[in-house]
Amino acid sequence: MGIPLSAFQTGDLFIEYPFEEVLFRYEKGTRKYFCKRYGHPDEHEVPHDFTFLAEAMTSGFLTTAARYSSEGVPTAEPADGFARMALRHQRIRPWWMSVAYLGNYTRSGTLEVGTDGTLLIIKAADAIKELLDQVVSDINSQSCIAVTYGEEAPITVDKNSEDYAFALRLELTKRDLQVYGESSYYHGRSSV
Repeated sequence: MGIPLSAFQTGDLFIEYPFEEVLFRYEKGTRKYFCKRYGHPDEHEVPHDFTFLAEAMTSGFLTTAARYSSEGVPTAEPADGFARMALRHQRIRPWWMSVAYLGNYTRSGTLEVGTDGTLLIIKAADAIKELLDQVVSDINSQSCIAVTYGEEAPITVDKNSEDYAFALRLELTKRDLQVYGESSYYHGRSSV
């Protein structure tokens, strides 16, 4: 959970923080934050260092403009299709993966995985940047990933497939990279 800083570069954002029953709106053009409570139609501007906003950035999740406008649904968590809807409306990538060069955790980097399965390096230590550049270029140039698991026959996994995350992990391992951190921008789909 939590909102990565790179999400704020994509445009206006809507953030939900159920623990305090508040919703936030970020205007990219003005760099202003607005807040309102569940069940209240009125919003007010808050400073960037507002306590609940800071907590929402680390423990909240992205939501949609429609959810913000309807004053939130305090009892329901986002359903499976919610993440896809938020992607479509907010134009952000669904998840990121932190990777390390096998056997050397001082060489690490973070990849964002796009809605179309393409990869983007969002940060990388100098020692691993060249390797990640090559891996990202190779994977992005293919329409699918050919993977093997154990003794099973090789299979191809389309980048839009539900199995793509698993296939990508296997592909990165094959290239001597290990995933040690992974998170979605959406509540309920994160692991480390």
